[in-house]
Amino acid sequence: MEDKILKCPFCKSKLILGDKKRYETVVEHVDNPNINQYPLRNTYLCNCEDSKGVFWDIYGDIHSLEFKNNFINKNTSAINSDSWKFNERYY
Repeated sequence: MEDKILKCPFCKSKLILGDKKRYETVVEHVDNPNINQYPLRNTYLCNCEDSKGVFWDIYGDIHSLEFKNNFINKNTSAINSDSWKFNERYY
């Protein structure tokens, strides 16, 4: 899984390794939404303007405390995440 190349869905450049953070994954949200503290995990970042304030996890899922309206008009499914691939079948 670590050799997977993640690309920014906005500018298509390779994501860079960021700081480790504690965050909930989609799987944890479904399996056990009552976890009090999550382990430190890698984050992946891009320096383009559209990705300011967001990071991605190893699965390619986007995380942000600042929701930006421009996400709605962008194709954020380009990361090759299993959860995004699932959604592509319906949209």
